[in-house]
Formats: sequence, C-alpha cells, structure tokens
Amino acid sequence: MTQPSEPSCQQFLSTALPRAAGRAQVHAPRRRSARLGLALVLVAGLSGCGDADGAEAATKESERSVQTAIARLVELSTPLDPTLTSDHHDRQLHARRAYLDELRRGQRELGLLALERFEEVEQEAEVAPILVRVNLLDVAAHCATEETQPLLESLLTEYGHRIDIRTEATLLLGKVAPQRAVELLEPLLKKTKATSTMPADEFLLQAYITACSGADHDPVPILADVATNIYKEDAARHRAVQELGTHKTLYSQQALRGILVESTGNAYLRRKAAQAIRDSFPREQACAIFAEVSKLEADNHFLAFLGDMIEENCE
Repeated sequence: MTQPSEPSCQQFLSTALPRAAGRAQVHAPRRRSARLGLALVLVAGLSGCGDADGAEAATKESERSVQTAIARLVELSTPLDPTLTSDHHDRQLHARRAYLDELRRGQRELGLLALERFEEVEQEAEVAPILVRVNLLDVAAHCATEETQPLLESLLTEYGHRIDIRTEATLLLGKVAPQRAVELLEPLLKKTKATSTMPADEFLLQAYITACSGADHDPVPILADVATNIYKEDAARHRAVQELGTHKTLYSQQALRGILVESTGNAYLRRKAAQAIRDSFPREQACAIFAEVSKLEADNHFLAFLGDMIEENCE
C-alpha cells in the first residue's frame, strides 16, 4: 500500500496558509493577534519545508507583530488630552481593558518584549505614565512568568521603587506565582507592625488571598491574625473578616466570634464580623451569639444593629 507523502511546500502555501488567513478574517476585530498567529504558522510551515528565507521573513513578521502589539498597549495606556470629552476617555478605557485581557493570553515573546520595555520606561519614571508601566508589567508577568518573577519578588521586598509599582507587582505575584507569593507574604502579614515601607496591608492581604486560592493553601490562620491585629490598617482587617466568613471552619468561626464579642472600638469591624457570622454559622448558633452580645452591649448604635440582625435573621 502506498504511504501518503508529506505535503510539499507548495501544498502548504496553497492550503494551510489560506485557512490561517481565513481565520484571521473571522477575528478581524483582533487584527494584531490574528497577524501574529498567521506569522507563527508561517514560521512553523516554512521551517518544515526547509525554506530558510521564508522562515526568516516570517520570523521578522512575528517580531513586528509583537512590537506592534506592545506599541498599541502603550498607546492605549497613555492618558488622552484631559480637555477631550468623556466619550473619548470612555472608549480608550474600554479598548484598553479588552486589549490588555487579550494580550495576557499572548506568547512568551510578547511577555519578554513587555518586560524589556518595562525596564526601559522604569528608567524614565518621571515621564512614563503610570498605566504604561503597570500594563507592561502585567503583560510580562502573564506571558513570560518565569523571566518576570524575580523582578516581581524584588519589587515586593526591596525598598526604593515607587509604591504604586510595588503594589501592582505584589498583586501580580499572587496571580502568576501563587506558591512563591504565599512564602513571601505570610511573614509580612504576620508582622505586628511594619518595619519598612511596604505596599499597604490591604494589598498584601489581597495578593495573599489570591495566592492561597491558586496554591490550594489554607488562608484562615493568617486571616485571623490580621483581623484581630489592632496594629493592622483597618481596610486590611475589614477585608480579613469578610474573607473569614467564606471559610466555614472552626478556627474561622472562633476568630469571628472573638471579634464580635470583644469590643475593640472599631464598630464597623464588629458589624462585618456579625455579617460573616450570619453567613457562615448555623442559624441557631449565630442567633444565640447575637442574643448573648446584645445583653452586654453598651454601644446603643451597635445594639440597634444587633437588634436588626436578630429581627431579620432569627425571628
């Protein structure tokens, strides 16, 4: 039986490329990504055919497409003339969000170029718009994680970089390298008081919550520490209490009960704890706690709040 022969270069050019071009037309609103995909098809196909000149040309086309993508990201991340009407700014905002989401799924080469451009513009921190730097770092972290992770770690831990960039790096590290983020963030969140300039506790905690989800790591002990630590920023404590309410474990419930029962002067924190207890405890147990606290409560405003909780959830 005659074995089918490998497709020739001519067959490749006459069949595979038209199909790829057709797909690019279908995705016309995403022309740059489509061109990049078509260039990669050219590289793979022509390299297999032994067409060195064609492969080189396709490689250059791929590089141009990546450069065009980064240039477009920079354009969309550069603030418009503030005197323009709001519809111009709204269009740019929506276009930037959609394009950034698309680029996050890009190839490693795209991430490497984004990383290179980020390092370049960081040398011009006074003139490069913050969104340009943040979005370049975002694309680099998602598309070239291995190469960008050391930079994210240094931005998190080392003093001297702009705090907005350090904050963004912290959040990105929690997304793209969750296990490493857990290792770095836990000691920082356990500290009673900050000993150096760091991103705000709120953002450290958010990155940690994201990382724990990605690494399948239990966040409850750290959440309880933050929620009960009077030296932590209120925004972080409020976020920790809210998150504790999504973990129906004995440890989580004990921490929430302690926050509600022991008045700390932060009425909003106690309200968040009451709401978390309502959402995570068995109904009878939650209502018993509300009744117990009501009998001893000295704050009339909080007492009224507990009365509403009992009326709405227990009667």
